[in-house]
Amino acid sequence: MRFQLIGICLLLFGITSCADKKDEWLERYAQTKCAYENEEGKIKADSIAQIPSLLNEREKLNEQLFVISAPFEKKINELNEGMKEAHREYMKSYRIAEGKQSVKYGHRNTPAYEKEINNLDIIKRTKISKLQYKITEIKSEMEHNGDYKTIAEKNRLNEEKIKLTQEMIIAKHKPTIDSLQELLNVENSNFKRMNSELEPSEQKVLELKRDSIRTNPCK
Repeated sequence: MRFQLIGICLLLFGITSCADKKDEWLERYAQTKCAYENEEGKIKADSIAQIPSLLNEREKLNEQLFVISAPFEKKINELNEGMKEAHREYMKSYRIAEGKQSVKYGHRNTPAYEKEINNLDIIKRTKISKLQYKITEIKSEMEHNGDYKTIAEKNRLNEEKIKLTQEMIIAKHKPTIDSLQELLNVENSNFKRMNSELEPSEQKVLELKRDSIRTNPCK
């Protein structure tokens, strides 16, 4: 009888101990996950405090660049359309020449046909090359425009400030984030080991509790 009581006590101790392990793990995981989420919130808060003014400046500068570049961009778009038209004219002439050739000779090429197609290709490439050169000239004219250069330089410096500010914010919180991530990695390993020792029904329950913490760790 005494041995039976000892066995029952050991069984109850094992069940209680297992339950305690799960509860302890869930509490540790929630605390660590909450701390991680809070630190991410601090990064966001720092960004909100420091970045918006720079982003507003970026928007203003981009608007000024747009106004200055608009006439140049209009010319460039027209020249791009000219290149598309040159290609359309080539294809139209090519199909006409191909149709005539097919009626006379079927699928057989002749020197005269090949010369005609080659001439069409030269005409197309010449037109496109001239248009591309004009585009290069217009881009150069825009980039050397005094107002454009001034605003573009301000925009470049502002982008550098944005990048530097973001890097400083990340660097400030990185040690804490990295430390918490290491703790989470440990707890995830502990979870896998502990969960492997449970019955399937118990595993499901523990996984649901873990997922609930992931969704809302600081409740």
